[in-house]
Amino acid sequence: MTSLTPFRNVCPVTYSRFLLEMFMKYLVKEFINEKYSK
Repeated sequence: MTSLTPFRNVCPVTYSRFLLEMFMKYLVKEFINEKYSK
């Protein structure tokens, strides 16, 4: 918990963008799997 706090305080925008990017990649991957598995 304490190890993540400084990073979040220093770059909240970068941190949130990083999370968003991972989330989008995950969604795209799921979407592709769903689309081509049938």
